[in-house]
Amino acid sequence: VTNAAITLTPMPGAGGTGILKLTPANANNYPLGTDSNATVTIAPMVVSGQKMEIAFKGYTGKSETLTNFPVLVVLSNNVGNSTFNYNNFLSPGGYDLRFVANPGDTASLNYEIESWDYTGASYVWVQVPELPGNGTGVIYAKWGYPADSSQLPCTTNGATWTNGFVIVAHMTETSGTTVSDSTAN
Repeated sequence: VTNAAITLTPMPGAGGTGILKLTPANANNYPLGTDSNATVTIAPMVVSGQKMEIAFKGYTGKSETLTNFPVLVVLSNNVGNSTFNYNNFLSPGGYDLRFVANPGDTASLNYEIESWDYTGASYVWVQVPELPGNGTGVIYAKWGYPADSSQLPCTTNGATWTNGFVIVAHMTETSGTTVSDSTAN
């Protein structure tokens, strides 16, 4: 036997180097020659990307469906017994954070990070495309995907507030008399 195919499947976080003993045999496992050893290196499988459902169950008993409505999402480690953890982010500033309407979507929803606290609570305004008045509204947060590691323009250009808002003031200034406007107006 001069050729063989070996398939190895690494487990998340597992990896290392070891010796694999090769024993040539026929289809009935009858030895055909002498054993030989091969050094095998298995790279750990990199698990990238996290996803979390965000449900808006509190908006109920309403006859109106809100469209392109900015909703405040508060994130912190294990919020609501979720898998959310700042350690899974590629960027300490949260640049790889994305929000989508459906789990398989690649198009991100508009959002603005009001404040980002890697050690506590972060406040993010997300423009939800449709928020039904019966409590079934859902979006998804995604983070940790290498292809989504740069900051999106919507986080700073006011796109979250395009639904006819004249001014949006979060009132987070700690000194002075100027209040910042989050819209592009």
